[in-house]
Amino acid sequence: MRTVLLLLFASAICVFGESFSQEGKLNVLNIHNEFRSQLALGEFSVRGIKKPAACGMRKMSWSDKLAYSAQTFAETCPKNHSDVANQGESIFWHYSNTLNKPEEYASLAPKKWWQEFETNGWDSLIYNHAIQRFKIGHAIQMAWHSTNKVGCGYAKCAVGTPDQTMVVVCRYHQKGNIEGEPIYEQGVTCSKCPAEYQKCPFGLCEKEGVDSD
Repeated sequence: MRTVLLLLFASAICVFGESFSQEGKLNVLNIHNEFRSQLALGEFSVRGIKKPAACGMRKMSWSDKLAYSAQTFAETCPKNHSDVANQGESIFWHYSNTLNKPEEYASLAPKKWWQEFETNGWDSLIYNHAIQRFKIGHAIQMAWHSTNKVGCGYAKCAVGTPDQTMVVVCRYHQKGNIEGEPIYEQGVTCSKCPAEYQKCPFGLCEKEGVDSD
């Protein structure tokens, strides 16, 4: 399905008081982990070239704290990223005369972010702010090896006008996109999971039990 991503946005007329349903949360989480699994297993290619496997890629879990933070910011109908500290952040804007169910955008947003790799290329496993931020910054945050939690919110902005927009905001812990740091360490899949991560299904290091906030 083709869509339009805009960096110029509508006025801040929002539908407040909503958040993603359980279906929406699972859509976000499953797509993040599916892409991270492909990368960890050495099965992900960019422009026909396979990226090396990752030795310590964490499995992501849903964070209600991050989701609340993301929802609060989404309801401001933002035109740019926030200056939130100690959290990663990705924003997706979809402009349309008719807005679909939020759960569809919960799937579409991470797919569009990950597509930045194929669209703009991915040459280095070391994060370079000046080079990578505006080209593949959203995708890199999705791929950041030590990020293990995500929470997202959305708002319908300028509803009923020609400029109505769906805004999806996701926030992450641990924060990625740190200058000079590796996006992930290449190596034998699951060979460098931290001690507290006792399982490694589908190439992703996973903690025992529920990884709550």
